Amino acid sequence: VDPETKTVERGALQIEGERIAAVLEEAPADFDGRTLDLDGNWVLPGLVDTHVHSWGNTGPAFQQRQMLQTSGTAKMMLYAGVTGFLDLFSPEDYIFDLRNRQRTEGVRGAQSETTSSLPLGADIYAAGPILTCPDGHGTEYGVPTRTVNSPDDARQTVDSLAARDPDVVKLVYHPYRTDRYPSMDRSTMTALVDAAHRHDLKTVVHVETWNGAHETIAAGVDAITHT
Repeated sequence: VDPETKTVERGALQIEGERIAAVLEEAPADFDGRTLDLDGNWVLPGLVDTHVHSWGNTGPAFQQRQMLQTSGTAKMMLYAGVTGFLDLFSPEDYIFDLRNRQRTEGVRGAQSETTSSLPLGADIYAAGPILTCPDGHGTEYGVPTRTVNSPDDARQTVDSLAARDPDVVKLVYHPYRTDRYPSMDRSTMTALVDAAHRHDLKTVVHVETWNGAHETIAAGVDAITHT
């Protein structure tokens, strides 16, 4: 399956090392390496999940829980064909340490579980904390995060977070729906987005209303969740 050209074709893939070396109509007659018969199956590029909270999965009303932690989730996702994911809120010390170790130790590739302290798993990308206001959405889970309550506070927080090299900056903005949790104001949200972009970091925002979506788009946010 080739998503770029939107085509599907039958054939053979010649693999050398970790790369596809050739796409052929059929395997060469003189090939003496390992052969996998995938007749009746599909081969497609690895999938990427762009919104994950990788500490675990929960069922309805948070009753049934699989507390796999990020390393366990990465392993399960790779098994399912997801080769990379973006975690949009986890304890920053934990998730950044795991991501950095994965990138330096090369756990998805030539190394195996016997040569690395990390299990084979999907590539980890991470926001680290969720930036929210004091007592705002994200603080109710008891997970350490960062809160901001003014534009100056927002700029200082992003400057500090940028030193940890997050893959994106995640923030919460829903001033038109405060029946559950308070929200940062528009000027603070705008300062967060501006500060992130000064560090060449993309921004992802949790919104809950169309007004919130319009205002974050006007501020230059890169992606919206929970529309």
